[in-house]
Amino acid sequence: MMKEEKMSFVKVASIHDVEPGAMKAVTADSTEILLVNLAGTYFAIGNICRHMGCRISMGTLSGDVVTCPCHGSQYNVKTGTIVRGPTIEPEPPYEVRLEDDQILVRI
Repeated sequence: MMKEEKMSFVKVASIHDVEPGAMKAVTADSTEILLVNLAGTYFAIGNICRHMGCRISMGTLSGDVVTCPCHGSQYNVKTGTIVRGPTIEPEPPYEVRLEDDQILVRI
C-alpha cells in the first residue's frame, strides 16, 4: 500500500514583497517557485525551466506570460501551461492562499 503524501501550505512571502505586475523567486520546502502578482491576485508555478533548467524568475513577465531568459520558452503563470517552446513540459502550478498579509503556497 502506498503512503499518502500530505500537502501543506508554506509561507513564502508577504503581500508587500511582490508588487502588482511583478514576480519573485521563492523557496518552499526546498522547492523553487515563481510567485507572481497579477493585479492583486497571486499565482505560483515552478521556477526551474523544464527545457534547460534556467531560473524563470530571471526572465520577463508580460501580462500572464513569463518568458525564460535562456531560450525563450514561455509559460502561463496562472496555470503553468506552455505558451511557446522550445520546452515540451509545463511548469507545475501551486495553490496560493493569503492569510492576513502573508502569501502561502501549497507544497
